Amino acid sequence: MKTGWKPAKVGDLFDVVGGGTPSKKNAGFYRGSIPWATVRDMNVEHLSKTEFQISEDAVASSSTKVIPSGEVIIATRVGLGKACILEQETAINQDLRAIVPKEKVEVDRKFLFHWFRSIADQIIAAGTGATVQGVKLPFIKGLDFPLPPLEEQKRIVAVLDEAFAALDRARTHAETNLKNAQELFENVLTHTLRHKFQQGAAVLLGDVCELAQGLAINKGTKHLLVEKSSKPLLRIKDLRNNTVEQFVAEAGFPPKAEVTAGDIIYTRTGQIGLVFRGFEGVLHNNCFSVRTFGEVSQEYLFWWLQEPVFKNEIISLASRAAQPDITHKLFKARSITYPNKNDQASAVELIECVFSKTEELRARYQGKIQDIDDLRQSLLQKAFSGELT
Repeated sequence: MKTGWKPAKVGDLFDVVGGGTPSKKNAGFYRGSIPWATVRDMNVEHLSKTEFQISEDAVASSSTKVIPSGEVIIATRVGLGKACILEQETAINQDLRAIVPKEKVEVDRKFLFHWFRSIADQIIAAGTGATVQGVKLPFIKGLDFPLPPLEEQKRIVAVLDEAFAALDRARTHAETNLKNAQELFENVLTHTLRHKFQQGAAVLLGDVCELAQGLAINKGTKHLLVEKSSKPLLRIKDLRNNTVEQFVAEAGFPPKAEVTAGDIIYTRTGQIGLVFRGFEGVLHNNCFSVRTFGEVSQEYLFWWLQEPVFKNEIISLASRAAQPDITHKLFKARSITYPNKNDQASAVELIECVFSKTEELRARYQGKIQDIDDLRQSLLQKAFSGELT
């Protein structure tokens, strides 16, 4: 650490103030004008608006605390690593802590905020809990805080703010390019499937494909989950991340729940309307497999199910239910148009060529975004080790 800095424990320099939740049984507590922050509000650097507002009686009747404007709050449960600067007096719930300098301790609040951002990974790594990760008060109080003179704090903040403003502009540009690449592919998909090739008459999906439900994991089937087998359980999480975390016994599951690399997988609940292929294992009940027959090729159907007009229609219909769900009946009642087999093959060839080029663009822009985020973290590390000049 740089000469002249005076490191000390957070608990020696700051009051670490906890919060609470007023009783939900009293609706009047949530009809006040006092902002009340939870982790869900903490996706911004400067917190100026909260989802809930509470009354003065709610504050008096609970363990929540009203934190002065300008102070820094952090998440110590659920959203570990998050930090915000309050732009107004705000009450906080029990998942948050306010870090308020003790009397005569000179700390620039933006410096404190940036420091918490710099150790976000450290806080996340310290989280404990089987279902909800959190850190305890002694851990926060025991953190070593670098304390340079106030003028040095302000200088560091000015350098970081200028650098981060440039990084934010670069990140926004990369995100725009990433979005444009996706929109370009979607436009090609729609034009190719609906306009480029001569289409036949519309038919129902139920006339050209069959569906098979995945395995429902419940009390009656939980015994089928085993430590290791050749049958991975394919949940939406595993499909999205290409991971394997759970396995199904070699036998005893419904045979139709098993999928091969050639099967189309369609997500019916949760993150509905996602389409996958190339997986082998036992499908979870939140998905079903799709196999074509007749004149529609499996490859053509794979892209048709991702075409934006079709996708938006089916998701909109599914979302109107009390429990959003793409049922077999809903899916089979949707229509598909298709050309002859040769034109289907040509359409698929064109789409896959554009998809490949689009994926290259996506990878490039995602790499740039990651580089920007890595540079931001590197600047924070340098700032709080005294290396930022």
